[in-house]
Amino acid sequence: MDDYLAQFKKMLDCRNLSPHTRDQYASTITQFLDYFDTQLHKDPASFEWGEIRAFFDRLKATKNLSDRTINSDIAHLENFIIYVLHKHWDPTQVPKRKFDKYIPFVPTKEQFRTLLNAADNIRYKTMLIIMYSAGLRCQETCNLRYCDIHVKEHRIYVSVSKNRSDRYAILGKATVQALTDYWKSLGSPEIEDKTEYLFPSPMIPSMPISTTSVQTYVRKIADSIGLDKLTCHSLRHAFGTECYRSGVDIFRLKELMGHNSITSTLIYITLAHQDFNGITSPIDTL
Repeated sequence: MDDYLAQFKKMLDCRNLSPHTRDQYASTITQFLDYFDTQLHKDPASFEWGEIRAFFDRLKATKNLSDRTINSDIAHLENFIIYVLHKHWDPTQVPKRKFDKYIPFVPTKEQFRTLLNAADNIRYKTMLIIMYSAGLRCQETCNLRYCDIHVKEHRIYVSVSKNRSDRYAILGKATVQALTDYWKSLGSPEIEDKTEYLFPSPMIPSMPISTTSVQTYVRKIADSIGLDKLTCHSLRHAFGTECYRSGVDIFRLKELMGHNSITSTLIYITLAHQDFNGITSPIDTL
């Protein structure tokens, strides 16, 4: 089984996928190989379609995964079957699952102020401000370096992000002040190496702080103020929504958000028009 996993990882290297994507793919295949080894006691190369369907049913039940996540896992296994086992993949045997689509939670300005007031750690508070004011993803914020902050140009350089392309994000005046306060809280150190991480890991200073650490903190303070639906990504959604409301062109917003496709950006049209003030129901005009 280890040989199969090694072959799969080598294939992922050949495709030049991001480390995060490789980990996701490898995690699915590790579970698949373990299932065939410990439950079915057979070589995965001799799989039957019913066994693969049973694997995904078991995965969903034991891991409590969403149908959207299961669809991603199906795609990972499809790659393994084709590129490692060199067998035909039949989508009619393992169909993708239908899933519900929900409107993401977007905090109001007042709710964000409440969140900031509840943040008792200046490092995390500064990261919250960056995600909200520039629309950065949590991972992008964690990976920021001192050299990425361009105060004179009022912009933040975002290195190779989720869609494998870099971009510039907005650096607001209030964000500059927050970064200054954060820097002073560190003792106003002289930064000789500008490539140092802005938010280093407490355990390994040469590495960035982990997204898990940030997300855990955000969940904690969000729960404390009654905003259990709020996540780090909610702040990014708030940025996109407020930008569209303020008149930013949808194509310009696409670039600011770092989206590959305009389809991803169109959600902000929906989110920006959740206010029904000024709209009259037809029944009220009868």
